[in-house]
Amino acid sequence: MKLHREITPVFYKNFKCRGEQCLSHCCRGWAIHIDKKTHKTYKAAHQIEIKDITEKYLIPNSSEQHAHRYAYIALKEDGNCPFLNQQKLCNIYLTLGPSAMSQTCQTYPRIETSIHSYRQHSLSFSCPEAVRLVLFHPDALKYEEKTSVKRTKITESVGSARREDVTQEQQIIQLFCRHLIMAHSPFIEDNLYALVQFMIFLQSLNYRVEENYPRVESLFSSLVKELSDGQIYQKRKAITTPARVSAPCRT
Repeated sequence: MKLHREITPVFYKNFKCRGEQCLSHCCRGWAIHIDKKTHKTYKAAHQIEIKDITEKYLIPNSSEQHAHRYAYIALKEDGNCPFLNQQKLCNIYLTLGPSAMSQTCQTYPRIETSIHSYRQHSLSFSCPEAVRLVLFHPDALKYEEKTSVKRTKITESVGSARREDVTQEQQIIQLFCRHLIMAHSPFIEDNLYALVQFMIFLQSLNYRVEENYPRVESLFSSLVKELSDGQIYQKRKAITTPARVSAPCRT
């Protein structure tokens, strides 16, 4: 049995594609692969438009042996996906439903990072809506954490090294960093400044948090206070670009 932690930020849960209201669209410039089952679904579609696009733009991938990369969608001359309509909506989604979309299209811009017993959800900032949620939603950087117990298989492999799990110190550092980013401050740049100061201090300790925990906690508390009362903002304002020294003119 093993504890499994899952982190889900608020901005991840709040994400919803804005479709035609989006500032841009994500149906451009992608190398989208289609599995064999999905390819058959498109070819068997009752909608003539879907069948015609499939015949013209879905190219069998002869060099790929994996079933999930059976074919790829060739882009139009303007770089857009041929299934994108004039309203910046996906015709596959509209006619065949979300389950008929490619795996890439179903998941983007969602990102999942898994390290053994730890899983974290996030969004790619190449998506304008993801950026909007993070920058302008007041609770964007809050998150939910779920802990569950899962069965683990005990396997032995001769000559194979066991990868280490996320250590307790790494989890503590991550927790401190999250709280610094979420701390109240006039500007997000102040939080980033405080985060840099915190990481520089940890680096000076060679990241030995447990044996230096009182010092680490003291600095963290000071940074949170300085963020709240505007001291970090004043420090950041005081940073000036070094004056350029002009080289003497040669005559």
